[in-house]
Amino acid sequence: MDFLTYLQPRSLKTRLTLLTLVIFIVSIASLLVYASAILREDMQRLVGEQQLSTATLVAAKVGQAVDERFVGLRVSAKKITPALMANPVELQSFRLSGIDVANNVGKLRADLPVAIASGFIDDALRTQAATAGVQELIFKANVADDFCAAIARLAQPRITGAPPT
Repeated sequence: MDFLTYLQPRSLKTRLTLLTLVIFIVSIASLLVYASAILREDMQRLVGEQQLSTATLVAAKVGQAVDERFVGLRVSAKKITPALMANPVELQSFRLSGIDVANNVGKLRADLPVAIASGFIDDALRTQAATAGVQELIFKANVADDFCAAIARLAQPRITGAPPT
């Protein structure tokens, strides 16, 4: 039996069945478009909320870090007297050494890699640097090239995800 003769394209029953099928397909397609638009809007809203939450968290951490630095500045400022301000040589020796800074960084953020530069590197400085958690000791005469190489070495574990060596 031929399919077209079985359908009887001119009959009312066939026409109503085909019309119902077309309406059903159009309804499903419009539902798909509507659901896609609703899901897209919902996803954009959720991503926006997550970005705001992340930005708020990062801003809070930055604010906390700035507050910590202000506390350190206030403590240092209290130690500077008018007599110290009048004596530039004494004021120059008031500054922290690289080892002192490395110790302070280690107390605040032990996860940060530390490098210091010095014009005179001896065994005592190497020992102090190792004790303070310094990963790179850079000789100031070669500071430009050595500094760039040290930064690349210190950043490498963070880039690749490998543990520092």
